[in-house]
Amino acid sequence: MKSMRAWRMFLAGITAGLWMSATNVWAGEESRRLPEFLQEQSFVYDELETGEGSDLYTLEFTETGYRLYQDGGFGIISEGTVTVSGENKLIFQEETGDEADSWEGSYEGNAFSTPEVNLYYGEKVMKFETGVKNEEDVYLHYLGVYESPGGKAILILDRWKEFYIWDGKELLRGTFEIYQDGTAVFTSTEGEIQQAYVKKTGEGDFEIQETVFDIQGEQFSWAEASAVYKAEHAMGAYTLSCYDLNVFAIRGADGFVKAMGTLQTEEEEGTVSYFPRMITDEAELGKGFSVKFANKNGELIFPDTTPLLPRSGNMDEKTGKGSYWQAGTTLEFIKSKEKKMRAVDWDPREINLKEIPIRAVSAAGKASFSQVMPSIGKAKPLVLLIDFPDYKRPRFVEASDMEEALFSLENQDSLAAYYYRSSYGNLTIDGTVLDWYRMEKERDAYETDREVIEEALGYYIEEKGLRLADYDADEDGVVDSLFVLWAGNLDDESGIWSAAYRSSWNSSPEEWGTKITGYIFVPGTTVWSSVPPLICNTNSLTHETGHLLGLNDYYSYDTSDRTDGGEAYTGGALEGGLGGMDMMDSNTGEHNAFSKWLLGFLDPEVLEYDEIFTLKDREKEYRLRPSNEQGDAIFIKLRDDDTLFTELLVIEAVSPTMNAGELTRLEEPAVRILHVDASLQEEGQEGNWRGYGFRNDNSYTSTKFISILEADGKDEILNYLPSDAGNKVSYDPEDYYREGDRITPNTWPGTNGYDIYGNATVFNGLTIWIEEISPDGEALIRLGYEEEENKLSVAEVSPSPRIVPYTGEAICIPADTREITVTYDQEIEPAEEGSLKQVIAVSGNDRLEEYDVMIQGKELKIQFAEPLGENRDCTIIIPADTVRGKENKAKGNFNSIWGFATENQNKQKEGEME
Repeated sequence: MKSMRAWRMFLAGITAGLWMSATNVWAGEESRRLPEFLQEQSFVYDELETGEGSDLYTLEFTETGYRLYQDGGFGIISEGTVTVSGENKLIFQEETGDEADSWEGSYEGNAFSTPEVNLYYGEKVMKFETGVKNEEDVYLHYLGVYESPGGKAILILDRWKEFYIWDGKELLRGTFEIYQDGTAVFTSTEGEIQQAYVKKTGEGDFEIQETVFDIQGEQFSWAEASAVYKAEHAMGAYTLSCYDLNVFAIRGADGFVKAMGTLQTEEEEGTVSYFPRMITDEAELGKGFSVKFANKNGELIFPDTTPLLPRSGNMDEKTGKGSYWQAGTTLEFIKSKEKKMRAVDWDPREINLKEIPIRAVSAAGKASFSQVMPSIGKAKPLVLLIDFPDYKRPRFVEASDMEEALFSLENQDSLAAYYYRSSYGNLTIDGTVLDWYRMEKERDAYETDREVIEEALGYYIEEKGLRLADYDADEDGVVDSLFVLWAGNLDDESGIWSAAYRSSWNSSPEEWGTKITGYIFVPGTTVWSSVPPLICNTNSLTHETGHLLGLNDYYSYDTSDRTDGGEAYTGGALEGGLGGMDMMDSNTGEHNAFSKWLLGFLDPEVLEYDEIFTLKDREKEYRLRPSNEQGDAIFIKLRDDDTLFTELLVIEAVSPTMNAGELTRLEEPAVRILHVDASLQEEGQEGNWRGYGFRNDNSYTSTKFISILEADGKDEILNYLPSDAGNKVSYDPEDYYREGDRITPNTWPGTNGYDIYGNATVFNGLTIWIEEISPDGEALIRLGYEEEENKLSVAEVSPSPRIVPYTGEAICIPADTREITVTYDQEIEPAEEGSLKQVIAVSGNDRLEEYDVMIQGKELKIQFAEPLGENRDCTIIIPADTVRGKENKAKGNFNSIWGFATENQNKQKEGEME
């Protein structure tokens, strides 16, 4: 390994390739310097704007010189001096060693208007428009981490042309430039220059893994991380990659390095030291610093005050200095695991269900939702890629690459491969990705997504002869599905550019022939990486495709917005029911067994309600293979119903393999038990606008459509109060059931059914015993019966709670309410000292502070210091084991949740006047 002194040897001479032929310079006119409004500015020429191709050129001015960059890995194709002759004529003097070529241009504009620059190439005029000083268009291809043979040194190339070389002892840093002929120049912060050569062995412009930097005889090639950790944070998703020589790099969701340095990890703790980054020398903490962190079973937990070096955007354009922000909450990096693609002998059998669930609901006229994409057989989605004059596509993202990422079954991470595995071979998604279309107007000029679709799709239909009928595999007259992937960053404000979502369309243009009834509208930043090489993450599309197939969201919407038509209401429980443990909740993992039944993917073992009572005499035994591999599941009806659109317990074995390989918290096979209330919406029910024909959902209703029985009994998922939408509690490994666990009507959680308020208090006698779980995930489940023990029950709640969805007129309590009383069937006392402090009162997104909890005979009273006030929601949570019977010491072995809403007095008075 060469010393740092060797790295700093000065090597003179830079040779750059010729690009433009010489032209005649205006003669007889005095040359002068560039006007100030052009100096230090960048201009961009984009061939996509003219339809001539897809190349991008960046022209950068200094006080007296210029540099012309071409994307696609070419780098600098011309540099030299530039002067002004005449009124607005530009003379470019290219420096190429012994000979020099001159060529011409002109500029328009002044210090008070937006300038433009024209370059004349033969008879061609290249019009350059003002751009942001941003060389990323040129150097994205090379950004990343490289290593020399044997890991003796690490080379990091970062945005804004920064480089770092670390040999384990000393750091060399500075800026770099790359030229068309493969010459690279590294200039250190001390002003010394290193010459290097770029060797590209791959054929494509973006094959960064096949790029080698030869610096002083040391060849740096693309480095693969030895370990990768991921973190979800209120500021976005981050990836921590570790390399040889203890080097780490933290990247944001945009793909750019946010922090880098060395990472020393010991058994229980570690130290991270940040490299001082060149652009942040004079900024706070810019000289480098160290942070101690905890190492808990592979989870690296950093202090709340850990700063992440410059945020996305990375520098102030005026000062050139980096900006900082504090993490604010614990940043928890969890080590990524490779999906275990266990070989499984699928039986792509024809599923013969009694009903095709979602379609049956729709056909009965009880749903406002219809399945757009067929869930059995073949589906042929159509994909639009669109960008805008002001939000341009990443040039390394091509339609052919996206088609492979979405629809290739050979790519195990593709959307199609996910659903082929999830459906056990019953659904094949084979779509087409159309080439990029640039919209006619800037992005903010479009107010609706349908404006965008009509322009882009209309172009392909009218100009390119696209036939929508080719994308109707089930021949029902409706396009199987339309994906719209758009370029540009997400807006912070609400609107069509602020999120990925699914939408319906009841009136697509008749002249198109085949109808479009549903589509998904997704920001490309959630799908493709921001820097080459192209890395696609189809999780967001997989979730949205679930909506096209007919599935609802399984997470709670913003709990601070508990309104319906301007009136306060309560959804009872504060969170969704799954805590992230499902694709329709957190965009990760596998679909649960009930969702798969809805889609026709599996045919479960069903235990009828009246069969529960026969288990007194003869227990039943089941062997379940992992539902994510083979599709086994047990559905137990908790009501006497002819269909599975009722209340159920769903039991499935889960293994951290295949689609469930993203359940990183699950280290070994386990059993999951879900409580489902799939009752259909009845005539006269109101208040549930997200139900898709079901009475309940996971976003607003008091009783959740689907929730997990948390094996640890804490009920953190349902009873948690998030501080904001980005701070939601998630499931943990203790929420799964393990070998030897037993669930009964007398345990918590237990097998009881829901009462009218969604509290699990209705006795049925069912017991579930997880007798055995084999190493390959097969679970032996035994079902039996147990008599009800003496327990505490709730006799009355006053005032009456509100039920969502409610039937008929909403039940509201008076706005001056200061007390809520829960009456039990016997006199009560605290279950243990201090247990009354467990009672939670919440309004909106805030936990109420000023209230007292007391016991008077059979009554538990919650008394507020002030009246609740009009048009407010209030949720009361009484955890299991808060109180017990005074005589027999029987405990309430269930969590109680009641929701209330107060009257809107003004509205009431108006109604009385009418």
